[in-house]
Amino acid sequence: MQGGFEFGRAEECSVRIQSPKASRRHAVIHVQERATRTEYWLFDPGSANGSFVNGRRVSQPLQLCNGDRIRIADQEFIFHMRSTEPGCAPSVSSDSTMWEARSGPGWLLVTDIVNSTVLVQKLAADQLATTLARWLRACAAIIEKGEGTVCEHRGDGLLAYWQGGPRAVELVAATMRELRAEQRTASLAFRVVLHHGDFTITTEPLDGTESLIGSAVHYVFRAEKLAVGAGSAMIFSTAAAEAIGRRLPFIPLAGEFEMKGFEGRHSFLTLGD
Repeated sequence: MQGGFEFGRAEECSVRIQSPKASRRHAVIHVQERATRTEYWLFDPGSANGSFVNGRRVSQPLQLCNGDRIRIADQEFIFHMRSTEPGCAPSVSSDSTMWEARSGPGWLLVTDIVNSTVLVQKLAADQLATTLARWLRACAAIIEKGEGTVCEHRGDGLLAYWQGGPRAVELVAATMRELRAEQRTASLAFRVVLHHGDFTITTEPLDGTESLIGSAVHYVFRAEKLAVGAGSAMIFSTAAAEAIGRRLPFIPLAGEFEMKGFEGRHSFLTLGD
């Protein structure tokens, strides 16, 4: 396989999937040459129904191993590597229920690309994968510098969190300033949404994968959808702004907003120049 290998309904895809469950540009296998080996990574650029490898939804770029089962919409494919290429340890599944969980207040941050659908339609598979990966790395580096944890890569964004007390507030405020600076210079326009509330972190025992659950998680994703309509590049929930206080120059967004699944109307803030 040379270059990218793309699945989807679009005519230009390497494998066309004629299913209403498939997106036009659903998933890409990206080839990455290393010094001693060739790696193959499956990347989902934000499909509506997701891509699955060995029964698990792909939430971030995933290196493929020989024999991996890839499911796109209602079709399944088996990934085979040439016998001359070094492989990797195949992923396995487990029915273990010994999950670790910790709960408490913290910060939830979501980033996503503005007009990602247009980007998906505009760029070739290789260029799309490279462009999004570069942007995701830049955002993740800023968050990790501020001691945040990136727990989920989506096709066009990521979810991160912080836990802790007063020191975490300073780190979050500094991270938001750096993300604001990145917005001004990045080649891709992107949004940032921040919320503060209680949530639970579960850790899958087999591979250490973390998942976030709780109403605060739903809230930050609802706020992300609101940000799309509001046209604001950076928004803060009232709870986030109150916790940060005067560390950032907040200004209120005009009006109040309904949030599906949450009672009442909700106010949000953005940053002044």
